[in-house]
Amino acid sequence: MRAHSGAWTGDVWKLHAVLREWRPDLNLIALNAHTTGLLLIAGLDPGSTVLADHYDDIVRQWAREIPVPAGVVRRHGAVTSDDPVVGFLLDRLREAREEGWEVARVREGLRTLPMPV
Repeated sequence: MRAHSGAWTGDVWKLHAVLREWRPDLNLIALNAHTTGLLLIAGLDPGSTVLADHYDDIVRQWAREIPVPAGVVRRHGAVTSDDPVVGFLLDRLREAREEGWEVARVREGLRTLPMPV
């Protein structure tokens, strides 16, 4: 299945599903960006080994050919770059960088991120 834009990025769409399942602690915001979309990921913990620890399980589940869900192609749940949630995220990350927040404080600051519906 091809995106309506004519551009296609193969299996990259699976990353969003993998992170939702294995890293529910992350803030994931799908942007309806031209041409193939963009996934913003925040709240990263450089010390996390969850994905590495479960690498074989993840590959077993996702390495095979899987039909692309229609919602992925239609970008169901994706927001535009001017959505207030994007501004909130960028403001909070800017504040964290300027004030030198530690990872735990950044993650706490993002806990109240108003997730798009």
